[in-house]
Amino acid sequence: MDTLVLDGIKKCYGQTIALDGFSATLTHGICGVLGENGAGKSTVLNLLSTLIQPDQGMILYNGSTIYTRYYQSLLGYLPQHFGVYGHMKLQDYLRYVAALKNVDGSTIDPMIQTTLNDLDLLPYADSKLKTLSGGMRQRVGIAQALINSPKVLLLDEPTVGLDPRQRIRFKTLLSRLANHCIVILSSHIVSDIEDIADTVWLLKKGKLCCEGTVESLIKSLDGTVYVKDGDTMDLPLDATIVNIRLKPIPMVRFISNALVQPSWRMVRPDLNDVYMRVYDVD
Repeated sequence: MDTLVLDGIKKCYGQTIALDGFSATLTHGICGVLGENGAGKSTVLNLLSTLIQPDQGMILYNGSTIYTRYYQSLLGYLPQHFGVYGHMKLQDYLRYVAALKNVDGSTIDPMIQTTLNDLDLLPYADSKLKTLSGGMRQRVGIAQALINSPKVLLLDEPTVGLDPRQRIRFKTLLSRLANHCIVILSSHIVSDIEDIADTVWLLKKGKLCCEGTVESLIKSLDGTVYVKDGDTMDLPLDATIVNIRLKPIPMVRFISNALVQPSWRMVRPDLNDVYMRVYDVD
């Protein structure tokens, strides 16, 4: 099984430390990366894509450095900000990307057809990219990342602009790919991560502050998540407010280790609770 190892990674931009002592190991499956703005999520993906190099530490794929043409040929990458050549037709653009990635010429057209079908883009194969909607262009970005059947797939905010139906279709596709691919998915949409990730990284101020399976992270909050009617005035001092609902009846969802009050109703935790608790505690 393929293995991707980050060992003691430090990356600075001037005086700003983006990552500090970051170490982790990945195999086949989906790793969801969560964190506030500036936590280091995009830096991790930029490092794994070989766009930048660490100031300290090593990144190894199957025991060898990732800074080789071989690793790059196995890579699929969708950056957060993705541009297209608007004058090109969709399938011509994907042929161009496939050629850049040295995909075997005999497999390019079948791969394009399969990828377009998986992403519900087949009817637009002959459309110029500039005529496509924002959501369609996002799917084009996903398509170009998949066109070489990557062994390592990096996706930075891939579901931005996708409607609910397309998000479901995309998550189903990723779950299938993860059987033989290392997928690293960075997102602000916690529910997307909870639905499909095998492993979750929570980054905070450039450090990997929390790591585990979705199930283990959620279980860590068992017995601490509550809802109560009314406002937030009488919450305990250690409470992390997760959600406030105003209608039809005011209700607060919160996390606390304080002595349970009669007005509190315990509920099952979810990954959003974990996220809120991690970033509420210094």
